Amino acid sequence: MNRLTVEEWLPNVSFSSYYEKCLPSSCTYQYEGRNNIFISITTIISIFGGLSLALKLLIMISLELINKMFSNNFFHSISFNFIKQIFLCHTENQIIHRLHVILVIGILTSFYMFSAFTPRVILIETNKPSLEIYEDLYKKYNDTLECPCSQSSMKYKSFLTLTTRLHEICSSEFITNRWLSYLYEKRDKNNRHSSYDFYNSAFGQFKILSSFCNLSNETVSESTFQLGTTDLLNNQLLSKYILNNTIEMFINKFQQTISQSFVNSISLIRETISSNMFMTAYLNNWEFDRADPTSLYSVIHILPLNYTGCSCSSSSKCVSSSHGMLTGCYPLETIFQTTLHCFYNQQCIDSTNNFNSINISSLETSRFSVNQTIESVVNELMIEELKFKINYPNYFNACSPSLCIYSYVDKTNAIEGILTLIGLYGGLVIICRLIAIIIVKKMCRMNRRVNPVTNLS
Repeated sequence: MNRLTVEEWLPNVSFSSYYEKCLPSSCTYQYEGRNNIFISITTIISIFGGLSLALKLLIMISLELINKMFSNNFFHSISFNFIKQIFLCHTENQIIHRLHVILVIGILTSFYMFSAFTPRVILIETNKPSLEIYEDLYKKYNDTLECPCSQSSMKYKSFLTLTTRLHEICSSEFITNRWLSYLYEKRDKNNRHSSYDFYNSAFGQFKILSSFCNLSNETVSESTFQLGTTDLLNNQLLSKYILNNTIEMFINKFQQTISQSFVNSISLIRETISSNMFMTAYLNNWEFDRADPTSLYSVIHILPLNYTGCSCSSSSKCVSSSHGMLTGCYPLETIFQTTLHCFYNQQCIDSTNNFNSINISSLETSRFSVNQTIESVVNELMIEELKFKINYPNYFNACSPSLCIYSYVDKTNAIEGILTLIGLYGGLVIICRLIAIIIVKKMCRMNRRVNPVTNLS
């Protein structure tokens, strides 16, 4: 029994099931590598060719402009006729040259537009970020920001604080020694109380209620301490919002778990008492009956009591009303079926006004209604409120991210476009020159076929 009758624990971990529950939307990895030597040589040759031709063209244009500027008719030459002359072609070579220039400019423009304005994902790393830097990055790149923790586990107590407030009945006069002494003396001074009278077992009922308040407080304190020593497994730094939601869900699950464990322990006690049919000290479940009251040595029988048609021999939960409260077979079962209503009514709980009832206005802030039973309150470990406070700087320091990775989409990159043009220019000039020659030669042959020359002689 000390080992819960468990012979052996046999854990069975299914990684495939875990993966399906995790369901990662993406995976990111990085590696360090160098470009292939063939790619490096090709890139250098391409850039060299493009730069050499571009510099030649730039030098020729610059010299021509300087020559024009020092000539007397510079401003006169820059006229509509001069511009018109550029597009006039008198020879085949001029046509090839003009077409060559148009092809180069058109293709380079297309490549530039494609390279400079094509969206691309930029990945950036920030080493050893501080909390301020992380918060600034999260405001800008919260969708893509990832900060792996250098410590994969951390104690909850390092950043989490729990505060518990029990139901108001646990801080009222009805669990104090003064109230219990009052009930005990009231019963002791008048032994003529019937077994069906509330005051016959009132001391036992409220003593149990006081014990449950103390037991609930101890259970919550011990469970909270154990929670603090538990590790939070987390390989990624969580934002304040996500961490708060995660902890809130965890605390709700934690409260349900300890409450259910508490209920299971109480259920075992209740079943033990009910199965053994113990006779209480208040004689409110079984009574003695002498077969011959006139005889000194008569046989004594034990008979069960009945409460509103319910026999204590068949059920331990039989109760009946008395003085606004309940009396029954066992103080434990009786106080469990008692509602909170009487505790908020002065005439119901103590008509002598020696003890004050609970202020009815406090119900406005309670999660329990006045019509709920003590059992329903005990099943919730009598917890009225369980608050948690997260110290995010402590959590950040416990995680201690070594780096943060984020990405963004760059839609315009003029430098990238220019570098692309420089790389393509050298080879593109040669290709466009060949294309222009082929087109012009083809057009000239077609033109000669359409307009044949006739010999008049």
